[in-house]
Amino acid sequence: MADYYADDKHDHETAAQKAKMEHLEAAAGRINDKEPFNRPAHYVDIDPVAEAKLRRKIDLRLVPFATLLYLLNYIDRTAIGNARVAGFERDTGLSGNQFYYSLTIFYIFYILVEVPSNILFKRLGSWYLGCLVIGFGVVSIATAFIHNLAGVIVTRIFLGCFEGGLLPGVAYLFSRYYRRQELIARIGFFLALSPSLSGAFGGLLASGFLASSDVGSVRSWRKIFLWEGVITTAVGLAALWILPNFPDRTKMFNEEERRIALARLRNENEQGTEESEDQPFWPSFKRAFTVHSTLCIIGYSCINVSVAGLSTFMPTVIRTLGRYGTIEIQLRTVPPFVVAAVWSVVISYISWKVQKRGIWIMISVPMAILGYALFLGTTNPHARYAGCFLCFTGVVPLGPFFLSWGLNNCPLPTSRAILSALIPGLGTIGSVVSTWTYTTQFAPNYIPGNAINVATTTIVFFIGAFLTWYVRWENRRREAGKLDYRLEGLTEREAELLGHKHPAFRYVD
Repeated sequence: MADYYADDKHDHETAAQKAKMEHLEAAAGRINDKEPFNRPAHYVDIDPVAEAKLRRKIDLRLVPFATLLYLLNYIDRTAIGNARVAGFERDTGLSGNQFYYSLTIFYIFYILVEVPSNILFKRLGSWYLGCLVIGFGVVSIATAFIHNLAGVIVTRIFLGCFEGGLLPGVAYLFSRYYRRQELIARIGFFLALSPSLSGAFGGLLASGFLASSDVGSVRSWRKIFLWEGVITTAVGLAALWILPNFPDRTKMFNEEERRIALARLRNENEQGTEESEDQPFWPSFKRAFTVHSTLCIIGYSCINVSVAGLSTFMPTVIRTLGRYGTIEIQLRTVPPFVVAAVWSVVISYISWKVQKRGIWIMISVPMAILGYALFLGTTNPHARYAGCFLCFTGVVPLGPFFLSWGLNNCPLPTSRAILSALIPGLGTIGSVVSTWTYTTQFAPNYIPGNAINVATTTIVFFIGAFLTWYVRWENRRREAGKLDYRLEGLTEREAELLGHKHPAFRYVD
């Protein structure tokens, strides 16, 4: 009898444990991300062939055009560097550190608008992004007609306000179309390619515009702003029709495609229920800050110090290679950006296939550390030019990695919209730091700037290593049931709002 009751008791305990695990698996995804987090009652199976066909359609419509928009964003933002070589400071009467103040003012407004802009975008839809592109295109045109410090400051303020909302908006739009495991390749392609291609095409365009005929009083560097602004404004107008709206509103889907698009995101709570979409701002804001997301912000900021700083330092390096004119200098900035673009595409694709992020950060960033060490250790111009290749190749892909990695591990929709603005927004602080470490007083070797970049790229390496360990440690704790106590006494709705704290949520490595 004792054995009978013991077996009976054991069966009840096993059944209870099984029921508990089934509850957890129904409420959230497994570590391999094959099952959806916070699996809703209306979960449906999706034909993989139909889903693959839909994903290709989304890719062809969304990724190339988003890349073009951010490419123009980056070209318009950095055009002032190309204009500087052609006499911008002289013609606008800037002296001392006034040029650097104008750069700083741009970044201040760029940072301030990102979160409110993304909240507004979430309510208005994709046409809002087209308006932002038109806005900074018009500002670029206006910059062709400025003559003094006041004009520089005003145009930089408005440029920051319009450009600040584009990157977080596109990143959030991607998160509304793609599953978690699909996000790294798409954000990697558009965000890594755009700065690389802007460096390449920016130099080529600047060279072409400087060599073109004058347009009335628009001469020299003014032609760069005028024609880049015209191109950007035209593309912004096209974006009002071409850029797809959110999946539940877009006209590019038929009803069957819309059903699949919404179902595949609801299956892993990427879009969530109507109630979870409309969360108050401050609770969602607080949920956006985690150990993981905070380190992604710091990593993104460190990467920005390198990308912005090298853009400033490279023309100086090229000047030391020989007696080159303004156009020749612009052309020689192109090759490092091209190499960086190729590397960015390669590791973004591999990362998507193997579903790993941190390891690729640790593989890529040592190239940048070596490149900045060359800047500090030698004055040989050819070695320094090689360092430009190493630095750009090492850091350009990593901004997208930190952004997509942060979004991957933020399950609640409103918090994700906020985080998609916070990472590039607060990360832009790195660009401000870079502005003041590469001032003319440190020319031509820019030792403080290059030393700081050795430090920041080293920090990025350790952030990648720590986050790789951290997400695996967290996932092991959740697998072992050590966080199950968080569900005690909670309703289903309260459990849903735990987000990343839900014991069955699994971090993406």
